[in-house]
Amino acid sequence: MKNKTVNKKVLRAMSIGLAAMMTVQPILATPVFADDTEPVDDSNTTTYDEEKHESETTDEARDAVDTYELYEWQLPYLTESNPLCTEYGLEHVSKVFWDIEMPCIEVLAEMEDTGVDFDLDYAYELSEKYNKQKDEQLEEFYRILDMYKPEIEKYKLNNPANKLSDPINIASPTQLAILFYDILGVEAPDLKSPR
Repeated sequence: MKNKTVNKKVLRAMSIGLAAMMTVQPILATPVFADDTEPVDDSNTTTYDEEKHESETTDEARDAVDTYELYEWQLPYLTESNPLCTEYGLEHVSKVFWDIEMPCIEVLAEMEDTGVDFDLDYAYELSEKYNKQKDEQLEEFYRILDMYKPEIEKYKLNNPANKLSDPINIASPTQLAILFYDILGVEAPDLKSPR
């Protein structure tokens, strides 16, 4: 049942692409030059904008065909009962694909077609609120970090090639790992991958 639903959607996209391709095909088949010796008939020439539009339509048609071919190639890997899916251990991926991603297609397509309302005033209000919170938390982080300044300086002296900046960059996983594990001695939560 699921495969038939996907096939209909893909075939619909493919038919739209093929319809676009059929519209463009006569244009593509029309030679601009009959041969090198004959002058060009201006009635057969197209403007840059027309050529650009024709090229985009051809690309869109090709996209539909490529999408369908990709679908045919991926389907065995995403069908839980298929041996390829099992062989590559993709059963979980298959479940995510069929049970989460596929049901979202119609909603996402509709959102793409109609757009999404966006309240700019509210977004600005949230931005101010959360940026203020972030700044306050960052200020608190550096205030607490100052309490460990002697340990940080000792680490820097003992490790001249260290990657710590001054002040420590809170957005750097490397610097935070050095701070937590090497300087503060926090025990790694996962002993198999301590950093």
